[in-house]
Amino acid sequence: MGRPDSRSEAPSPGANRTLSRSSIAFAFASTILAATLLSACNFRASTSNAESDARAEVSTLTTTTNGILAQYQADQFAAQALFSGKVLIVAGTVAGTEMENSAQPIILLASPDNRYPLRAELSAASGAKAADLNVGDQRVFTCTGITTVAQSKMLLNCSF
Repeated sequence: MGRPDSRSEAPSPGANRTLSRSSIAFAFASTILAATLLSACNFRASTSNAESDARAEVSTLTTTTNGILAQYQADQFAAQALFSGKVLIVAGTVAGTEMENSAQPIILLASPDNRYPLRAELSAASGAKAADLNVGDQRVFTCTGITTVAQSKMLLNCSF
């Protein structure tokens, strides 16, 4: 009578195990929840970065001087849509150089119609190299756009 029942005062070993399992399950669930929330935040951030990278990334199109001119001759609107917003890698033969109304040298690229050669306006970084070009040289130019000046097509911001 004077001695209390030890089972009633102290939790049983099974109760401790249940509490431990509960604590572990709670900690595990909390960790999973935190990881999920962190993942969602990172996903939003990486999606935003991927979207800005996709906007910054521009597709590339490789062609020739004659290919560009043939596209414009066939359908100027389709050609403009095809070449617009792309980095153009254009192979061609140098037909001459000029300064015209540009701050940078313009390379004339041979075409079937000598009245309207394809023009390639050089970038500031490549402008100094224009003196190294000779009529008849075959070069590959990387340009960031194309426009129409009078009747001629002009590649923009080109390097070689």
